[in-house]
Amino acid sequence: MITVGIDTYTDVSEATDILGGSAYFESWNALSVEQQESALRSAAMHIDMLPLAGTKLSTEQTLEFPRKPYNTVPQQVKIAQAFEAAEIADSEKYERISLQAQGVTSITLGSISESYNGNIKGGSMMSIEAYRLMRKYIIGSAVIV
Repeated sequence: MITVGIDTYTDVSEATDILGGSAYFESWNALSVEQQESALRSAAMHIDMLPLAGTKLSTEQTLEFPRKPYNTVPQQVKIAQAFEAAEIADSEKYERISLQAQGVTSITLGSISESYNGNIKGGSMMSIEAYRLMRKYIIGSAVIV
């Protein structure tokens, strides 16, 4: 079981609402609650591994958000967590991205072969959408308008 504010920014119900209508919804909804919670826990860890600007609101909190000057967890962080969790829950995609992060540029299994360009964007984030949502909170990042 996950606990908002301790090991996750959002719960399964809110994440499901966030993902509703997205390309992730069907595969997310097919997961068990335990799988969804596990993915949300991992997604929160991915967010917390980012080089975030500012400092925690309280030294007592276990997660990186809320951060000064915000008094609450921004909705963008919750949305990013939901998108990241959906990517993590896609085990086939997760394995491919994990291989690329380890520097693998091609793999062959029997008659099937895949090649990767070695260009992974997003650092510790699997979801490009989640990374884009988190960009404004990352040290040295600036959103160009």
